[in-house]
Amino acid sequence: MSKLFDIHTFPASQKEKKRHPTPNRKEPKLSSRYCEILTNKGWSVNVNWEGMLPIDGTVIVVEDDATLRPLMADILTEVGAQVMAFETADDALTYMLESHGKFPLVIVDESLPGQIQGIEFIEMAKERWTTVAAILTSGYLIDPTTLPRGTIYLHKPWSLDDLVVSVASLLQPGYPISRA
Repeated sequence: MSKLFDIHTFPASQKEKKRHPTPNRKEPKLSSRYCEILTNKGWSVNVNWEGMLPIDGTVIVVEDDATLRPLMADILTEVGAQVMAFETADDALTYMLESHGKFPLVIVDESLPGQIQGIEFIEMAKERWTTVAAILTSGYLIDPTTLPRGTIYLHKPWSLDDLVVSVASLLQPGYPISRA
């Protein structure tokens, strides 16, 4: 059984407490590196957001990092999404074509094993499923002019907040979310 991780009550290390003695300090962003550490320790994630509307269909996650992939799926599940996660865009595209399902959002790393890379996958998905929204992630700097239209780019390490806010802004424009 997983422990529940609440980013509002994550215990700071002794060193961190000394650097930030005020109890009302701003909550730090939780990067993918911290998420990786938490996942390795058996924690799951509770992102504590209100106002997310139901997500109709399956969100596709494509991430080759074996630690980050399930964490992203956990975050999306916490906000109410049904998720399918893949290591390669090739596998994700095959699944999407064979399942005939509804896919409101794809979240894809740029540099992936296999034949298809992130931007190419997003272009293919948008061509086949014209209403699909997209988030591209990468640890490398990406020229924004190379992104497919309407794609949000999250540079790694992104925060949990960045991911959840990006999902909400794409899937429910005009309906803001807030912290619980």
